[in-house]
Formats: sequence, structure tokens, C-alpha cells
Amino acid sequence: MENTNVAAEAENTQPVPAKVERVDFATTLNDVWQLAQTKIWNLLGIYLIVTLFTIIAIIFATIVAFIVGFIINLAGIPALLVAFLALALIALIALVFWLSAMMLIASLKSLDSAGNPSVLELVSEAKAQSWALVPTMVIAMFAVLGGFALFIVPGIIMFVSTAFVVNVAVLEKKSTWEAIVRSRDLVRGRWWNLFILWIGLGIAAALIIAATGMSYSPLMIIIYPLSTIFSYVVYKKLVSLPAAKPATCTSILISEAE
Repeated sequence: MENTNVAAEAENTQPVPAKVERVDFATTLNDVWQLAQTKIWNLLGIYLIVTLFTIIAIIFATIVAFIVGFIINLAGIPALLVAFLALALIALIALVFWLSAMMLIASLKSLDSAGNPSVLELVSEAKAQSWALVPTMVIAMFAVLGGFALFIVPGIIMFVSTAFVVNVAVLEKKSTWEAIVRSRDLVRGRWWNLFILWIGLGIAAALIIAATGMSYSPLMIIIYPLSTIFSYVVYKKLVSLPAAKPATCTSILISEAE
């Protein structure tokens, strides 16, 4: 009887789990604005340089593909032409992913640095690390697309859960799977909070487009750096907050969106 009372007493004295801290939207926007005042020119420079590289690379690849394809066509080997065009398309997609990875790495390194390093220096450093980030980007992308293929909702869940994969991979130097698990850990317990933050960011972008009357494409020059800063600020806030229950490898795809 005494043991039962002790057990009951011990159970009653168990600490109540602390409420998971949320990321405040207004505070986040203020932090984004503060950081943008010192970093946006660096990010604009990175965006413009990498975009220029991308355009030049696509034009060059298209010209080469056309010339080689024309020669193969003259040789009268249709199967070889089809194979060449397929390989050329795969190579072009890989190149675009590599340049995108370079842009993200350079941008995150700029945001995480104390000063304002040279844009060319950031891009040059990012170039050597870009291929290592490509598998992480591809796997995260296919996870989200696979989720959307399963009636939209799983895609939304995966989008929020993997939103910080690139931040983790670049700033914490994690492998692809470690970055996915770490991103899920950061999101756990705050899924709805972060989902609303992303919805708020989308609404803000839509209002800017509506107010200026411009199409989405020209505004990318502003939307890209601001969305990158927004993602970085939210990531830093999540890192600073107490962690919720950690995710395991098997819980990433099957856990509920809390």
C-alpha cells in the first residue's frame, strides 16, 4: 500500500511539459527588415550574377545541342539523336540545379556572416560546394512533389517539414538525410505556426504584385532576396528556441503535422 502511494505521489509530481514556443510573425517581419537593410544588396548581386551565368549557360548549351543534333541528324541515326537530346536535357537540368545551389549557398553564407563579404568571393566559394547540395535539393523537391501527388495535403505537410533542409545543410554542414531529419526536428510542434508564417509571406508577395501591377517574373529580383532572408530569420529563431520532441527517421513521413 505504501509503495502504491509513493508511486502515485511521484506521478503527481511529474513536471508539466512546457508549451512549445511559437515564432511571431510581426517580430519576424521586423527582423527581416532589419537584416535586409544591411544584406539585401549582397543578395541582389548574387542573384543577378548567378542569373546571368544561368542565361549564358543555357544559351551556350542550346547552341551546342543544336549543332551536334544537326550533325547527328545529317548522319541519319535517329536513335542516336534521341539519346543525345535526352542526355543534353538531363545535363541542362543538372546545370540549373548546380547554379541554384550556388546561389543559395552564397546567399546563406552572406546572411550568416558578420560583415558584407564580396559578392564575387561568396559566389566563388559557393561554386566548390554546390554539387554537394544538389542531391539534398533534389530529394527535398521530390519529397514535396510526391506528397502533392498524394492529394495535396501530404505535399503541404512535406513542404513545411522540409522548408529548412537547405539552411541546415549549408549552415550546419549536415548530410542530406541528417538535414531532412534536422529540419523536421525544428518544425515539430510548430507546424501550424510555420504554415501560417509561409501563408503570410505568400499573401505579402501577392499584395506587392497587386499593388505594383507587375508580373511575378520582374519582381523576382526583390522577392528572391526577401524570401531568402525570411527563411533564414525563421530558421535562426527555430534554432534558438527549445526543441520539441525530436523526430526519428521513420517519423518524418508518417508523423502528424503538429
